[in-house]
Amino acid sequence: MGSIDVPTVILGLAIGSGALFALQVNSNFFWMFQTLLGVSTQGALKALTLVTAMRR
Repeated sequence: MGSIDVPTVILGLAIGSGALFALQVNSNFFWMFQTLLGVSTQGALKALTLVTAMRR
C-alpha cells in the first residue's frame, strides 16, 4: 500500500465500504427479516441496503 499515492484515510474508507457491500446476504438477520415480513429477496435487499447506507 505504500507504493500507491492514496491517503490512508481514503484507503480505509474504501476497504470498509467494500466489506459492507454483501453484509446482508451473509447475515442470519437478513433471511429472518425476509421470511418474517414475507418480502422477496430483492425487496429485502433493497430495504436493508437503504437502512445500512443511512446508518453508516
